[in-house]
This record gives sequence, structure tokens and C-alpha cells, in this order.
Amino acid sequence: MRSASSCPCVVRVALFIEGKMCSFFVRSTKMRLGDGNERVRYGRSVLDEEVERCSAPSREGEVDCLADCGGIQGVEFKGYMGGSGERGKGADLGGMWHELSNKRVLGNLCGSGCALAVAVFEEDTPYALEEAESAVAPRRVAVAYSIDELAQKVCSYDVVLLVIKQVGDCCR
Repeated sequence: MRSASSCPCVVRVALFIEGKMCSFFVRSTKMRLGDGNERVRYGRSVLDEEVERCSAPSREGEVDCLADCGGIQGVEFKGYMGGSGERGKGADLGGMWHELSNKRVLGNLCGSGCALAVAVFEEDTPYALEEAESAVAPRRVAVAYSIDELAQKVCSYDVVLLVIKQVGDCCR
């Protein structure tokens, strides 16, 4: 990935469960870091020598990560706040998609060179999938059950739901 950081992709994602925020980090060596702000957030919570040694510039408005898809594909991470009651006040995947259109990939506007990765609890997957297919139509939507699968699918899909298994009152 020419002109891309050599850092692995690291990004913080937040989901709500029973009115509490559950934050976790996604780390992928199959993608590269696009925005150094994410490295700083990660470094405050996780001891990781490889990421600590990286130098990635913080660029306002840059996508979180970069995937090598035969060309550079920008990947922006979001957390799904769907469901009703205490889980959240409803997601706005259409708004997330619109926000993505204003992001940059190595200084250039995303255009068609970006994908939205949305973390979603396993039990919310059917709702998020239905919403994504209608809110961002005619975009291509997929579901990934691992970080490696996500890294592959962002090359072929516009929106990829990353399924997170919930354990107790947090997630893993």
C-alpha cells in the first residue's frame, strides 16, 4: 500500500448494552492504519509494541483504516446502536454512509473507494442487516464473523457488518 502507514489497523468501537457503553478495539494486520488518532486511542488502553513503534500521522477527516484491494480501499468503523429500549435509540446507517462520503483516503475524498465497517452485536445482526439494505440502498451489504473475514469483504462490499458476540454485560 503505497503512501500508507505501516501500522496495523487499530480502531476503537463502542456499542451499548443495557444502557452501558462497551468499548473494544479492533486490530487487523491485514489492513493498515489510516488515521493516527486511532493509534493514540489504542495506545492509551493496550500495550502493543508493534503499534507503539509505528508512526502514523493524525489527519483530520481521514478514514480509520486502509485495505489493499488491488488499490487502496478506505475503511471507516462505526458501532451499531440499534434495537429499542436500553440498547440504543436506533442506528442511522444512512447518516453513517453520508458521513463516510466526506471522509478522505490519503488526502483524497472517498468517492467509491471506501467501505463502512459497522460493529453489531450478534442478536442485532438481522435488524442491522435489514436496515443497512434499505438505508444505504443500492449499496452492497455483507456480514463478517471475524476480523480476517471483514478485511476480505471490505474489498467487495460497501457496508460490512462485523458481528460481535456478547458475553455477560460486555462483549468479546
